[in-house]
Amino acid sequence: MQAVDLRQIVFLLIAVYFVYKFIGKPIIGLVLSLTNVLSILRISKNKPAIIIKFPNQEKVKRNVAEILSMVLLFFLILLMFKSYYAIVILAGLLTTFTEIVTPIIYNKYNGIYPDYIVINKKYMLTSIHSWKKIESNKSLSFLGKNGLRFDVYVGHEYDKSIDYLNSNNIPEEI
Repeated sequence: MQAVDLRQIVFLLIAVYFVYKFIGKPIIGLVLSLTNVLSILRISKNKPAIIIKFPNQEKVKRNVAEILSMVLLFFLILLMFKSYYAIVILAGLLTTFTEIVTPIIYNKYNGIYPDYIVINKKYMLTSIHSWKKIESNKSLSFLGKNGLRFDVYVGHEYDKSIDYLNSNNIPEEI
């Protein structure tokens, strides 16, 4: 029976980490971004009646400098190494681009609908555990059943949003 060398185990763990970081993570991010885009297309195709329209949410995750640096990195790797690493950078670039474009597109659809809330992503009302008021800036903070929290600036629709959430028996946090 051959003994396992500790160096081989460490090398394998490092290799798995780099495969995940530079191949798996960009591809997973791209798939998640594309599912958000498909969700937008379904909303625009079905055209459900919006109950409460949210004002524009001014949160952009990435800036133009990041996209330009990733484009430059893509071309440098492609020219210098002529390798498949450029495809990984391209996947990261597409993910970053969709993270910027998706909120801009969603601004048209952000609001409360009969079965879900759209705020740069579609959240089913059944997946919301509770909500709480943030009166200082007319926002609502939602807690999902998965433990994630997101805040929504509601503006002049503040009271109407609270009434709708109470009428749908979504509990308020105290």
